[in-house]
Amino acid sequence: NFNKVWPWCGEKEETLIHALKDYPKPRAILTVCGLDNRLLEGDYSCYIDWIKDIMRALDMKAVADFFTTLWNSWNNRNNFIFRGQDEDARTFERELKPGI
Repeated sequence: NFNKVWPWCGEKEETLIHALKDYPKPRAILTVCGLDNRLLEGDYSCYIDWIKDIMRALDMKAVADFFTTLWNSWNNRNNFIFRGQDEDARTFERELKPGI
């Protein structure tokens, strides 16, 4: 009986690809941190396919930064859901060097 509606937008069922790439907030975080737009614009139905494309396109340091950014974005999501706190995308830019 878990509510699967995305709490930031309330419009669609939450999936990993929506939560970490397609929804405007995570997309803004990834854009601010420097992720190549072609990796954001791809239409992926499966999260792992997106991750594989990221890993093919980036060097290992950038992949590590990418995963750190995803982790921070996921924590931001959880802070919003469970604590009502929401950070600005620019906060993540200060935590990571641009260039993923």
